Amino acid sequence: MTVSEDLAESLLCPPGTETPLLLNIHDLEVLQEVLDRPSEFIHYLKQRRASAAKILARDELDYLMHYVSWGLSPASDDTELTPGLADDLLDWYGHKNGERRSVASRPRRIEEPVVNLLLNVLERNRPPGWLRVSEAILNLDKASRQIANSVPREVKKSTLDSHEDCSQYVEFLEDGQASLGIFFFCLAAKTEYSDAEEAIHGLLRLRQYASKLGAVAAVVSFENSEQLFNACIFDASKWEPDEEAELAVEEALRYKLLGFGSV
Repeated sequence: MTVSEDLAESLLCPPGTETPLLLNIHDLEVLQEVLDRPSEFIHYLKQRRASAAKILARDELDYLMHYVSWGLSPASDDTELTPGLADDLLDWYGHKNGERRSVASRPRRIEEPVVNLLLNVLERNRPPGWLRVSEAILNLDKASRQIANSVPREVKKSTLDSHEDCSQYVEFLEDGQASLGIFFFCLAAKTEYSDAEEAIHGLLRLRQYASKLGAVAAVVSFENSEQLFNACIFDASKWEPDEEAELAVEEALRYKLLGFGSV
């Protein structure tokens, strides 16, 4: 039983009062070590609190492993009972602390290299709105993360084959609504990034306006680079009606500059 459930059962909180999320020090230390990005730690706490009445587990570490494995967004309105999931976590923690000889890897929710790099870049640079963009990325399910991981390679292959700038835009949906848009670019060797950067910023702003998104990103790679990507641009500015942007979007759509696929 978790500390929060103990408190609720004690009746110290008046009926109808929302029980706060309480964690003991040991669980908090484990959470911090497994979810070592601040954005991921905050995302866990938000999902944990929101799912308190819908996902039940015997121990806080079971909640953590449910988050790592599937997230903590309930699949339905029915209460979901989580079985004991912490064995792998305890194996890793025991090995890490020298209590277990056999090697055990740290449980990770995000395994896709491109998605990991995106989150790391956001964490390192912390541009305006970085937490909002990080949350949108962390909300992606595994299938969407795999798409985000594969598209840069496909775009780069197109550039390597044609020696021309190539791009693809993908919009990710959450509950039927667009939640995150990512432009994937690969710039040909003949293109200077400094020349393309302003145009990429412009496309991001237009795409964000067209889809009324709270978070958009551009992932840019270079034809002659072996890295997964070489630059990232993020925009998490608040969407507001704008007559000039409306006209610019109409013009861009006319010339098929904002073509995309939804996931």
